[in-house]
Amino acid sequence: MKANGRNKNLDVTRMSLVYCLGTYNSTLLCVVGGGNVPIQCERVPKIIKSGDYHYSKQSFGKQDSYFLRSIATMMVIVAHYSNYIYGLNENRTWNLLSKLGRYGVAIFFLVSGYGLVYSIKEKNLNYIFLLHRIKCLYFPFMIMQFLSLVYVGKPSSQMSLKDWFYYFIGIDYWYVIIMFFLYCYFYLSMKFFKKYHEIILFLSVSLLNISLALMGCEEWWYLTNYVFCLGVFLAVHERNIKINNLYLAILLFLCFVIVSLIYSKIDEILLHDLFKIIAGMSFAGGVWFIYKSIPFRIYWNPINSIGKCSLYIYILHIQALGFIQKYNISSYIVIILSIIVVILISMLLEKVIAKLMNI
Repeated sequence: MKANGRNKNLDVTRMSLVYCLGTYNSTLLCVVGGGNVPIQCERVPKIIKSGDYHYSKQSFGKQDSYFLRSIATMMVIVAHYSNYIYGLNENRTWNLLSKLGRYGVAIFFLVSGYGLVYSIKEKNLNYIFLLHRIKCLYFPFMIMQFLSLVYVGKPSSQMSLKDWFYYFIGIDYWYVIIMFFLYCYFYLSMKFFKKYHEIILFLSVSLLNISLALMGCEEWWYLTNYVFCLGVFLAVHERNIKINNLYLAILLFLCFVIVSLIYSKIDEILLHDLFKIIAGMSFAGGVWFIYKSIPFRIYWNPINSIGKCSLYIYILHIQALGFIQKYNISSYIVIILSIIVVILISMLLEKVIAKLMNI
C-alpha cells in the first residue's frame, strides 16, 4: 500500500494495527484503524510553534498516550494485587511482581509531563488551563468517593469535619495529591518563568520531595515525581536529540539494571532513595525511547480504553482491593473477576462523567 503525501484520509479496512508508511517533506505518514473501522492516513507536522515554546510533535499523540497509560495501569494493578497475594502465601514471585507499581507510576508521570506541554500548544496559558486540569482530576475523583460511600460505606464510624475534608481531597490516594501539585508547579513555571521553566519545575519538585520525606511519607510519595520533569524535558527538547532512539533505550535500560542492583545493596537511606529515583527515571525513559523506535503503532480500542480511564481504574481497584482484604478473600478466580469488573465499571464511569463534564 502506497501513501500519497496529499491524501490525508484513506478509507481502508485492515487489521487492528497502525503502520508507518514513510515520510513526506520531513513528516511522518501512518495509518490508524482496525476491524471494521476505516483506517486513516494522517500527516503529522514536523514542528509546532506556540508562543515562546517550539517543539516537535513527531509520531506521539493521544492514542499513543492512552496505550502507554494502559500498560502502566496494568503494572500498577498487578503490583497491588501481587502485594496482597504475597501476604497470603509469601511466594517470592508475587513479591517481585509487587515492585512493578513504582515503574508503572513512572510511565504515568512521564506521559503526563509530556502531554501537558502539548496541551498548551494552541491555548493561552492562563488560570483557566490550570482549573481545567484540576477539574479533570478532582471531579471524577469526588464522584467516585461519593459512590464509595454508597457501596463500601464510611471509612470510619466517627468522621470529623477534618476527616471528611481529607477524604474528598484524596489524602489516602497519594497519586491524586501529587498530580495536583505537579499541575500547579507546571502552570506556575511555564507562566511566570518561561526562560527557566524547566529549572524552576525541577526545583519545585525537589522542594516537594524533600518536604514529603521530612514529613515521614512513604517512599512512593516522592520517588517517581522527577519523571514528570523528564516528560516535560522530552517534549521541549526531543527535536534536539540526535541519538538513535533504540540506542538510547538500550543505554537507559542498562542504567536501570545497574542502578537497581546497586540500590538493593545500599542501607543508607539517602543514597538508597537517590538510586531508586534514578532507576525510575531510567526505566520510564527506556520505555519511552523503545516505544519511539518501534516503526508501527498499536491503536486497539479495548487496550487504549484502559489508558483513557486509568484514573478511574486506579481509584476503583484500590477500593476493590480493600473489600477483598476486609473479607480475606484468597481465591484467584475472585481476584481476577474483581479486576475485570473494576475495568468495565471504570470504562462506563469514564464515558458518563466525561459527558457530565462536557470534555
